[in-house]
Amino acid sequence: MVNKFGSMLLQRRFTMWRRVDNGSGSATAPLVQVVSFNSTFSINVFHLPDSSPWPGEGLTFVVAPSRDEPPPGSYGGYLGLTNATLEANPTPARNRFVAVEFDTTKQDYDPSDNHVGLNVGSVVSVKTANLTAFRITTNNSDPTNYTAWVEYDDAARHVSVYMGVRGEPKLASPVLDSPLDLSEHVPEKAYIGFTASTGTEAVHGEAAGAAGAAAQQPPRDAQGVHVRQSRL
Repeated sequence: MVNKFGSMLLQRRFTMWRRVDNGSGSATAPLVQVVSFNSTFSINVFHLPDSSPWPGEGLTFVVAPSRDEPPPGSYGGYLGLTNATLEANPTPARNRFVAVEFDTTKQDYDPSDNHVGLNVGSVVSVKTANLTAFRITTNNSDPTNYTAWVEYDDAARHVSVYMGVRGEPKLASPVLDSPLDLSEHVPEKAYIGFTASTGTEAVHGEAAGAAGAAAQQPPRDAQGVHVRQSRL
């Protein structure tokens, strides 16, 4: 379980956004349609009691550019997303991703060893939140099932992450929320799933019940997706 990494992505691609004719016949910038979506899943991340005394590293919910295997060397704090080379020299093929990380090990750029973060093309999060304030603990040896909700609002260009003990009501306030324009950071068609890694310490992680949706043509109410228009 030491220095391992992997990913699990849905087989189909989802249309996350698209450019459309604004109908004016002018040379102005095209309109961009971005989808709203939500994903609900259960996670269980805990320290293996027969290993070292600290857990590591964590897992992510990711909107990824491809179903390629995680890059070589993406163990530890790279969470199956990037590696040292890609952090120093990002490439469109690999770094056009957005991820929500559930992190159990503190790196130099992390606020704690029990936090959630929003990652945009890098494992250095653009925004983080300590989970201790919400009485959530992912960095000990007690296996606890949590439910996570990741919700993206196309009109507001905003992502919200909720988390709580499985079976309990969803909290009224998110553990993390942030402005985010998906059309600026992921390909038009992308994959949805999970990545995870361990470091020199061992951790066991599970995720189940992932759900994602995207729209080809508005409206798609049957899929719980709606699309609005805005300018780049």
